[in-house]
Amino acid sequence: TVSAARFFAGNVAIGALLEPAREGRVLFHLYVMDNEVGGLVPVFEGEDSALSDQPAWLPGIGAVGKAYVAGEFVVAVGPEASDGTHGLSKDQQQQHAGTGAVAATPVLNANGTVLAVLSASEPSATVESCSLATMDDRELMSVIADGCARILVDLLGWYADDV
Repeated sequence: TVSAARFFAGNVAIGALLEPAREGRVLFHLYVMDNEVGGLVPVFEGEDSALSDQPAWLPGIGAVGKAYVAGEFVVAVGPEASDGTHGLSKDQQQQHAGTGAVAATPVLNANGTVLAVLSASEPSATVESCSLATMDDRELMSVIADGCARILVDLLGWYADDV
């Protein structure tokens, strides 16, 4: 029952962190590496069937995969959010054709090891109107990623800080 309670609390806590804070303009998602499929998969997404049907992000592919490999913030705005710039396949380009902007930042443990990736997408963004490229949103994503890290390490025990 302790594991179930921790999972429930973690789900509630991460859900609160990922709740769109700005009137639904930005959608947040958390991705963890699934070694069985060899890619990053969304977690704590509830009933978002679009995400559960999405293939895993391979390391180095898309903003999510690039943030995972590089351990750095990645942003793609305008056409590069859905074209081949970040290694998207033709199918991925089609699937994400309506994406105006996407940003991804690594979720790090206390030793700086990448545990997961926090992504944010802004469907209706244009190069001129994108908030994800601003320092304010980059800092917000960093704070949310730090919160997710503490939940993944301290509450859920999925990862450790000494790795």
